[in-house]
Amino acid sequence: MKYRLRFINITPNNNGSQVSLLAGSSPVRWRAVAKDGEDLPPAQAIEQEARLVIAVGKMYDFEFEPTTKGDLRLEVVRLFNRTWAVTGVQVR
Repeated sequence: MKYRLRFINITPNNNGSQVSLLAGSSPVRWRAVAKDGEDLPPAQAIEQEARLVIAVGKMYDFEFEPTTKGDLRLEVVRLFNRTWAVTGVQVR
């Protein structure tokens, strides 16, 4: 099953945040599919490590297709390594 994840940075006065989808301490892989509501051209819709630095006012969509079942971690860290939010994600 494929999942589409949308990340929007609506924080005030923030230099940006890093969003990561992790299996243990390693990022999984996802495919970029859209930026600011517009589909990406095929040359930019590539599979990559699941880490994203997102600036204020930006929106990104990624497609994630798990290869195994298990527990993942979605982590949002403000730049300069201050953890902001962490949540578990269960892949069944």
